[in-house]
Amino acid sequence: MDDILVAAPNEDELYTRIRSVLSRCRLHGITISKKKLEIGQSVEFAGHIVDPTGIRPTADKVAAIRDFPRPLDVPSLRSFMGMCNQLMSFMPDLSHAIKAMCTLLQKSCSWDWTPEMEKEFKELKDLLSGPLLVKHYDPDSPSTLITDASGEGLGYLLTQKQPDDTVGVMACGSRAASPTERRYAPIEMEALGVAYAVGKCEYYLRGNPHTTTVLTDHRPLEGIFRKDLADVSNTRIQRIREKLVGTDLRVKFLPGKDNIVDDALSRAPLFPPPPGPRRRGGRGPRPRLPHRHRQHRCQPLLHLIDDDYRALLRAWRTKQRPTDPTNPFYEYLRVWDDLSTL
Repeated sequence: MDDILVAAPNEDELYTRIRSVLSRCRLHGITISKKKLEIGQSVEFAGHIVDPTGIRPTADKVAAIRDFPRPLDVPSLRSFMGMCNQLMSFMPDLSHAIKAMCTLLQKSCSWDWTPEMEKEFKELKDLLSGPLLVKHYDPDSPSTLITDASGEGLGYLLTQKQPDDTVGVMACGSRAASPTERRYAPIEMEALGVAYAVGKCEYYLRGNPHTTTVLTDHRPLEGIFRKDLADVSNTRIQRIREKLVGTDLRVKFLPGKDNIVDDALSRAPLFPPPPGPRRRGGRGPRPRLPHRHRQHRCQPLLHLIDDDYRALLRAWRTKQRPTDPTNPFYEYLRVWDDLSTL
């Protein structure tokens, strides 16, 4: 045990809680240094400043990142990334911000500091040197969890409405997808993103009396979470949902154009992804043709689409659920909420 933080809504309650903590320390033989005692509305705790407005990193920690020299080897790069990871809770897309530099940590990769890594290094230092603040979580107020997932990674943002009608960030984070996860279907990846976010925010959400609203830009996920667990046909999504048992969630669809923090998560990272892998023979990435010249991989099959399929697609898009047993699409009712289009 290193530091102890005691908080209270008023001074009388604070001293009552301090006495209780000191009694526990005496009971268990824990020694406390009186010189390190701080009482006030703004205190330093575990490298952070805690005050009524929220939590922010100390000036020393920010200065250490701002003045860090360019890494010259793997150990110095690990040191820099370790310092950045301490501020992960203030930056929703750190996994993308260090994606290029992370390639140097692979055992099979030789040290080659590229201009892209230099740009990434400087931009990351500038971002982490700016104003960083997360608000205090209020257990008496409902929360909104904004999640997103892509083939590159997962991201989340936990928010609450403030007394002045603004939206405050309580926690945020992201991580890169593993090679196995990158082969997941889109709906499986989105469900994994929800599970990752809930796991990171479990301290706030588990046992919360309020229903947590989860916003996603993947519409089929809304129907998946409305179903009973036994009615979910996808076994991978079943296992993902089993991890969420005990957390009261309500998943709602939010179109990507209305998701104001979407580009802070995985789909539009703060830092662009590194260029694609070089092709054999030393040539650069294959140039992308304009859309009108590209042929979709399913193009040869489009002529097989019949009128029944078009009718089914039209019914699905207009939300006409086939509840009548005489409806020709009644057999799709069980998986109606799982349907999606490319």
